[in-house]
Amino acid sequence: MSSFIHFILLLVGVLLLSAGVYYPLHQFISLFFESPSEKIIILTSKLLSVSGVFYLAHYYNLLHLKGFGLDFRFNYFIKQFGLGFFCGVLIIAPVFIILISTGTRIWSVNITLSFSQFIIFSLAAFLGACLEEVFFRGILYSSIRRSASFFMAVFLSSFYYAILHFISLPALPPSWGSGFEMLMGGFNLYQLDNFFALFSLGILFAIIREFEGNIALCIGLHASFIYTIKFIKHYTDYDFRVDTGLTGNYDHIIGWLSTGWLFFITLIILVFFKKFK
Repeated sequence: MSSFIHFILLLVGVLLLSAGVYYPLHQFISLFFESPSEKIIILTSKLLSVSGVFYLAHYYNLLHLKGFGLDFRFNYFIKQFGLGFFCGVLIIAPVFIILISTGTRIWSVNITLSFSQFIIFSLAAFLGACLEEVFFRGILYSSIRRSASFFMAVFLSSFYYAILHFISLPALPPSWGSGFEMLMGGFNLYQLDNFFALFSLGILFAIIREFEGNIALCIGLHASFIYTIKFIKHYTDYDFRVDTGLTGNYDHIIGWLSTGWLFFITLIILVFFKKFK
């Protein structure tokens, strides 16, 4: 069976199973504590995705460091991570400057950053980047790439990355059918700016993964994006009175502006790798 068919089965299976088990899972969880209904489906889909992708890795004999996209040479990892982090700041800086200059985001008043917040931001950026890159550009990308072309692997892994981040589920009263109703309501065409921003980011990471042969540089870039966005959200506020259309409502930072910029950066990177690699 081709990796493309495996991918489709994984995506459809994860979404349908998450919706199908929502009601009994909600009833069980509510015996112990209250949890937002939409978060149950999202968490379930992520857990099922992890299980499914590990199955693909086992099927394609990729349960090893290279299959995960990892290279544990310490000096190499530190160098690549640092380079990625630095480049990530340079990539997102123009987006931030434009959002500030157009009034889309405004500086917050009397905002400070404690040492504990700094540590939390740092850990969240590093751990979040490591986990997502191992999953999406490590195991998932390697599994698809095993029997698919470069462009197909980039497209599918980026699509899955965007879908899992893009779905915004409405809160509905729990019932046997509400899981499927919430799932159908989660794909909002008015949020395509969020989807394409995440999709373009996935493409950038996947292309770097392909040409570098591992995810060290991707982890640095990803951590940089998380870290920088957290700082932007901490020190600035979105001005709802200004409708520039540059950002979506995912975090009021990414949107059509970041989508176009990331696609432009990706083209430059493609040219660079083709010329110098």
